[in-house]
Amino acid sequence: MKLDKQQLIILGLSAVILCGFGIFQYIPVIRQKHAIRDRMAQQDQISETICSQSALLPELKQQEKQLQEELVPFSKKVPQGRRFATLWQQVADVMNECKLTDQLVQPGEELKSDSLCSIPLTFECQGSLKQLFAFFQAMENMDRLIRFEEVKFENDSDFNAVVKLNAKANVYYQPDSRDNS
Repeated sequence: MKLDKQQLIILGLSAVILCGFGIFQYIPVIRQKHAIRDRMAQQDQISETICSQSALLPELKQQEKQLQEELVPFSKKVPQGRRFATLWQQVADVMNECKLTDQLVQPGEELKSDSLCSIPLTFECQGSLKQLFAFFQAMENMDRLIRFEEVKFENDSDFNAVVKLNAKANVYYQPDSRDNS
């Protein structure tokens, strides 16, 4: 069976067309295959990351528990709300117990933030060095956090062992939820 030239051309063109359809259908499938392999590799990497981070969860829970335990004393020393009256009474009691004279405690302008507020305080009083150091020890042992920023001692001009204290401090508190409304 001998094919003439025209039949060979038609058979050749049909073979080229069939190959073209095959290639044009094969190329998108190959691209999808590569995209799926890339996605699977990403999913495997994400899965490994999740597994490694899941192994850290017990340790993180232990750290959270430990930090919560450390937060309890902080919450006690930095109370919710200002509680000025209680603070002033405690400071006055401490100064009186230490037998300090010419007592003056003045609050400054309050500094506020969403999680922590502070009130600057200025302390002035007189007493012996022993009385003043007893005052600082008592302030340190108070149930309220008071941080002294500046302390200045001045000797009196008569040299009779009376020392004047000028100090600047900050007292801290957590804003009351009613203050934010």
